[in-house]
Amino acid sequence: MLVKAIFKVNLQFGNPRSYEQAIKTFNHKLENLYKGEACIKHEAFDEATFSLSVPNLVVTTLEKTIKNTAYILDDLAKFASSGKGYCWIINEGKASFAHYSEPTESKSVIVSFLKGRQLAREAGREQEAIQELTAAVEKFDSHWTGFERRGYVYGLIGEFDNAMADFNSSIAINPAQADAYFSRARVSMLKKDYSSAIADFDTTWKNANPQMPLYWSARRVKAECCLIQGKYAEAAQELKFFTKQKFSEENANYPWRKSAWLNYSRALHETKMEKEAKEAFKTAFAIKDNLEPIIEGDLLVFCNFMSARCGVKIPAETPSESLIMA
Repeated sequence: MLVKAIFKVNLQFGNPRSYEQAIKTFNHKLENLYKGEACIKHEAFDEATFSLSVPNLVVTTLEKTIKNTAYILDDLAKFASSGKGYCWIINEGKASFAHYSEPTESKSVIVSFLKGRQLAREAGREQEAIQELTAAVEKFDSHWTGFERRGYVYGLIGEFDNAMADFNSSIAINPAQADAYFSRARVSMLKKDYSSAIADFDTTWKNANPQMPLYWSARRVKAECCLIQGKYAEAAQELKFFTKQKFSEENANYPWRKSAWLNYSRALHETKMEKEAKEAFKTAFAIKDNLEPIIEGDLLVFCNFMSARCGVKIPAETPSESLIMA
């Protein structure tokens, strides 16, 4: 039976020897193990940059062929110094199979990156994370994932110029990615440059796909920027898509459902869709989560106004959420 699949891959091999080993492995696996049944072709390899790049490949073929390709990506990642590869089999709009490949070998550049990435997740260890990620990009100057993660950490500690420089370096190496555009947009928001943020959020979701949490994060946070700029119809359109999704509790967008519904209600109200605005407001407060959204400023004014109209009591106090880059 034929099925639909999506591939997004960018693996950087870094030098002629690793690149040649990757090519030989690809040829051997394709010819001897998988009998030519794979979705990625030789044209995806770029000798000029010693890389494998598949920005967004959508295929309809046999499930076996798709999984062959996913497993070949695992083998190729062993020779890479940076990058990542995704594969999804799509069934009725949802991923019935998801596969992720990244370099995990014991090369020092990979060890530094993985350690830095882990440290970036631990509060108070930002300088250690920067040190490890700096080691990774100094060992391999095409480490687009390393530049993106270091920029992320710089953003966390408020060093916005350094963050922007790293995001730009990451995008220059792999302009087809989504990560650095999203992180750059987040820094633009913190700098109150909402127009630049919106442009980067648009590029984020266009370079991602609906199977990636980042796709929906970009559309949700873009809507927040649109609300700030008074672009209410555009905000409503983005949030209409977001609020239709059923996110699992593990999805990074799950805790933001109530916030999205409140902003959707406000956008609908501002575009004179009062009936829909009331329903969205009621839906927001029917969501019972441990994490409550910030209700302040214009949103607080709106919630006080709408709660009286809908007979919904908003919490007197809500815990703060930090504007952290996802």
